[in-house]
Amino acid sequence: MEKHEKAKVLRLKELMKEKGISRTELKDRVGLTETTFSNINSGLHLPSIENLLLIAEALEVDIREMFNPTKANSVTELEVTKAKELLSEALKLLGA
Repeated sequence: MEKHEKAKVLRLKELMKEKGISRTELKDRVGLTETTFSNINSGLHLPSIENLLLIAEALEVDIREMFNPTKANSVTELEVTKAKELLSEALKLLGA
């Protein structure tokens, strides 16, 4: 697997959307240059471990949530949490 293919395992765009954080805001929180952040955000480069930790902290997520699942048919913790929330809401509507 080439370096740019490895970088695509990051869920950065998805997490920024979920958290309602713009690229400029996240870039500024982490202290990255526009070029560095753009390369990470577009999947051209992997961030350093230090920057990865800073990005996860700025997004208020566990660092494991930064990565796409690598196994076929795997479910992320976020998907399980969302499913539990939806089920709980559905049960409330049904009066259960």
